[in-house]
Amino acid sequence: MTLQNHIVMSPMTTWSSNEDQTVSDAEIKYYGARAKSAGMVITGSSHVQENGVGFANELGVYDDRFVPGLTKLATAIKAGGARAVLQLNHAGDKALPQFISNHDVVSSSAVSALQTAFAPAQTPRALTESEILQVIHDFGFATKRAIKAGFDGVEIHGAHGFLIQNFLSPHYNQRTDKWGGNLKNRLRFAMAVVDEVQKVVSEYADSSFIIGYRITLEEREDDGLRLSDTEALIKKLIKKQIGYLHLSLGNALTSHSHYDDNSEPFIQRISKLVGMCQVLVGCASN
Repeated sequence: MTLQNHIVMSPMTTWSSNEDQTVSDAEIKYYGARAKSAGMVITGSSHVQENGVGFANELGVYDDRFVPGLTKLATAIKAGGARAVLQLNHAGDKALPQFISNHDVVSSSAVSALQTAFAPAQTPRALTESEILQVIHDFGFATKRAIKAGFDGVEIHGAHGFLIQNFLSPHYNQRTDKWGGNLKNRLRFAMAVVDEVQKVVSEYADSSFIIGYRITLEEREDDGLRLSDTEALIKKLIKKQIGYLHLSLGNALTSHSHYDDNSEPFIQRISKLVGMCQVLVGCASN
């Protein structure tokens, strides 16, 4: 994929969809205006399952009824000259119960999640084996809808303590089956999602369709995600030939590791890890 410039609009929550989670006219106007200046525009998160909604008035992509609105959105972005990328997400233990049937919030394990600026403190229900497989398939179905709507790519949201990170985290993943425990097992869910998305893209899109992956490098919990866990994830994503890595950092130019005395900025450390692997590295920071 070739971009018209090196500017990428990072995914930002707009709280602007219609009440039924379809694309609103305001969103089309908002993204269309900004697409004139960027090489690529990544939308705010769209949830791949009904119980994966992380924000009020968030885009839905879990049903075919969303495709017409998403088509208008992709068209508006590309009309401005930018490439259009739809971010795919499941909010996991940060899902908003008021928008979910029976308030059924799910995650890798039934581990209490702390209150955030956007989600309440709550204890989710652990997903069953069959439900895990369904989430993976639903990332694939969402990707197919993005392709049908005319998007140039998708970004898998593996950051910010949402479901994919719930599985990777040694704090939030307390499972004892093949989806939890050691790092190899905790990586399994993320890799399965990537595999499913890549399978759908190979079947329904051409070779220019891009797949990105958004990453949070660490968690603040004493037994939470560490940089070594994330570096293992990145190595696997490189082997999968992911289109780009999207680092979500507080400040890209400083080191802010909570558990590593290395003063090297994260962006430099990850760039060295990626090396000459032909994988783009992007960073969103304050």
